[in-house]
Amino acid sequence: MKNKCFLRLACVLLAALMLSFLLAACGKEKPYELHFKNGLSAKLHQIFISPSDSETWGGEDNLINLADVGAGSTIGFDFSKFGGTDGGTYDIGTIDENGMNYDCYEVVLKTGDEISLVPSGDGAIFTITHQDGTYVDVEADVYPNE
Repeated sequence: MKNKCFLRLACVLLAALMLSFLLAACGKEKPYELHFKNGLSAKLHQIFISPSDSETWGGEDNLINLADVGAGSTIGFDFSKFGGTDGGTYDIGTIDENGMNYDCYEVVLKTGDEISLVPSGDGAIFTITHQDGTYVDVEADVYPNE
């Protein structure tokens, strides 16, 4: 009789332990290789990252996120999302909800980098912050989308 009660208790404890591991795993966010933060006051509609040696943005293949990136929001993604590799040189472009393009060119991106787009005077700056805390500011080419 005691063995049956002990066996039931052990099964219940094992099931509870497995359930707690499962729930803990569900709560963890996937660690993305790159992050993009929208520091503008307008939503961003499209973010393109393309190798600098490419003549085009590459169409839908290089679209990082179809969803809007709200003001102050950050999205995460991996190099595989745009066919890139760690340490490559890229051009970055985005369009805001007001139809303004923001582009920068020949930026080295590495795993752990955060790309921020912030206003600066009449224009904007892309800041690439590397995992070691160093950063590079690149003035954005800002122009209306045609």
